[in-house]
Amino acid sequence: MSRRTRLFAYAALLFMFFPIVSFAVTPQTINYQGILKDNNGSLVNGTVQMQYALYSSLSGTGSLWSELHSAVTVTNGRYSVVLGSVTPITLPFDAQYYLGVTVGLDAEMIPRQALTNAPYAMRAAKAETLAYTGAVYRWQVFDTFSQQGGWLAANNPNLFGGVSPSSWTDGSATANQMSSDKEVLRQLLTNKGYGGKNALVVSNVYLQLSSTTGRVAVALFRIKNTTANPVVWFPTFYFTNYLGWGERASIAVNGTLAWAWNADTPSSGTSWQVGLSIPANRTSTVIFVVPSGTAFNVGGLNIQERGLFFAFVNNSLQLPAGLEYVDDFDTAGGGWEQ
Repeated sequence: MSRRTRLFAYAALLFMFFPIVSFAVTPQTINYQGILKDNNGSLVNGTVQMQYALYSSLSGTGSLWSELHSAVTVTNGRYSVVLGSVTPITLPFDAQYYLGVTVGLDAEMIPRQALTNAPYAMRAAKAETLAYTGAVYRWQVFDTFSQQGGWLAANNPNLFGGVSPSSWTDGSATANQMSSDKEVLRQLLTNKGYGGKNALVVSNVYLQLSSTTGRVAVALFRIKNTTANPVVWFPTFYFTNYLGWGERASIAVNGTLAWAWNADTPSSGTSWQVGLSIPANRTSTVIFVVPSGTAFNVGGLNIQERGLFFAFVNNSLQLPAGLEYVDDFDTAGGGWEQ
C-alpha cells in the first residue's frame, strides 16, 4: 500500500467490548472500526494489510502490544477489525494507552489515538457485562404500490434489498433473492432492533384499495458460530402470509433459501418453528421476510383490511451454545461469504 492511503477517524474511535469474566486471566478484545481514504479524499475499496500497536506514550518507541491483520477488507472506505483476535491483549489497562495504526508499507499514522475512558472499564475485579448481549437485528417495514403512482420508486429494486416492489407483493419473492451486497441491504434495513429472548418486530393493521399492493417486514440477523461444527438454531415466530396474492414468508441463511411458507394465514398470524443450520467457524447472515396476511373486505366496498404481524416467541431468540449475535452490520463488507 503506497503512502496515498490515510486514516479518517470514524467519528472518533468506536470501541465495543465483549463480556468479561476476570481481567486478570482473560484476554480482552476491542472492536475497532474506521474509514479509509486516499490523499485525494476518495474512499478506498479492496484488501489492505494493517498493523495495530498499543503504546504507553503518544510518540515514544517500543509498543506494549501489537498484531498484524494481513487482509482487511475495505468496502466504500469502511472496515472493521477485532483487536486482540490475533494476539491476545493482556494489558492491565491501569494507565493511559495510545493506539498506533500502520497501513501496508506506510509509516505509522500520526498522531496516535488516545484510548478513551471506555476501554479502562475492562479493568475489573469481578465479572461484568460491557456490551449488549441480547438479540440485535436490522429491520424495515415497507409498502410496494400506490394507487396514484403505481409501483413505488418506479419498481426499482435498489431501495428494496435488491428485489423489485412488484416481486415482493405480486411475484412471491423470497429472502434468498435479496442482494448479497451489504451496501444495498443497508439502504433498506435502516432500523435497529434490540430483543431479549423474545421480540415483537411489527404489529400493523391497515386498509388497502387494491390486491396489487402489500406491506412487507424484513429482519436481518448476523450470527457467529464459534465452534468447528454447524449449530442448529430453532427460532419460533408468529408471521402472516398471503400466497394467493403473490406474497410469501421465507427465511434465507447466507443467500440460500432455508424455509418458505406455502399457504395463507389470517391477518392475526400463525406461529411456526424452523430449524436453521448455522455454519461453523464464521459469521452468517440470516434474513426473515414476512408479508401481510389475508384480506378482509370492508362493508362490500373495494377496500381491504389486512394485518402484518411478525414476532419471536418461546424464548427462541436465546441462541444455543456456540452461537452469538454480532453487531457489525454498519461496516460489514463482502457478500454472503462474510
